[in-house]
Amino acid sequence: MGNHTFHLRRVSGNCNRVAYPDDTECSQCNGKQDHKHYRIGFLRDERGTIIDFLITSILLFFFIFAGTDYFTTICQYQIAEHIMHYYLERARVEGYLPDTDQSDMITQYASAQMNVTNISCTNPDNPGVQLTAPLQRNTDNPNASEIDLIITIKPYYQPFTTGLLIGGNAAPSTYRIKVGGSVLSEYVST
Repeated sequence: MGNHTFHLRRVSGNCNRVAYPDDTECSQCNGKQDHKHYRIGFLRDERGTIIDFLITSILLFFFIFAGTDYFTTICQYQIAEHIMHYYLERARVEGYLPDTDQSDMITQYASAQMNVTNISCTNPDNPGVQLTAPLQRNTDNPNASEIDLIITIKPYYQPFTTGLLIGGNAAPSTYRIKVGGSVLSEYVST
């Protein structure tokens, strides 16, 4: 394989360990005949070492990037939930989500690099009908004053792209984050 500037040397005696240049004795063998371990310089002079290094580094890089990818996805979801909870509380106080709040929410999501694809602010008694006027607080029937807010968001970063390195599928282009919650309206007309 050619001359190498880094030479591996074995320890004298029964140990097969490759030693430092000062020939220090192995403290791990205690006189065992078949005790083998190696001191790696830059890379060992055996073919298996390079393959071991490549396999280990590929797995290590995959776990590092997969963890980062997962962390990014979780952070996007948490940011989406925080913004949603802020506007859900505003809907609780105002009885619905006015157009000004909706445009402010869209701007806030855009600053977090997320595009809002759908905003649904409804009452469970009238599903599919957007609240366009304040919903009165009803102490006799609390279900009648419930407000459901569901926001569908398309994030800028597509998640789980690390799976492509091992032949897996990335998230489809239809990937969306959906957050929502329900509150009881506290709006009382004066």
